[in-house]
Amino acid sequence: MSSQPYGSAIHPVMNGDSIIIGLSTGGTGYGDPVEREASSVERDVVKGLVSYEVARDVYGVVVDPATNQIDEAATAEARADLVAARLARGVPYDEFVASWSERKPDDAILTHFGSWPDGAVVTPLMRP
Repeated sequence: MSSQPYGSAIHPVMNGDSIIIGLSTGGTGYGDPVEREASSVERDVVKGLVSYEVARDVYGVVVDPATNQIDEAATAEARADLVAARLARGVPYDEFVASWSERKPDDAILTHFGSWPDGAVVTPLMRP
């Protein structure tokens, strides 16, 4: 078995150097987690792909650990609570843009990714 991370490849080049290419084919999914079919979340919990806590806190699906069955009333309440919490943290668009535009990454990070806010090269990526 390879010790490489899943989805990565090591390609030897000149003078013993290697280029490591990492790939990610996974993702967070499509759509609002609160709108995912509860039975699909339940199935993922039973398979051990999603914890009981993630099912409740992210998807708003409450699965009883003793029976591995959905608690319909608790699920409806959890989903309503998640939506209410989102609405409570929401701000008008103009207010969001104003605060977001004031944020700036740390200078130590920008040395690798460019200047702020124009993204001009600060440190060349490849050196001779």
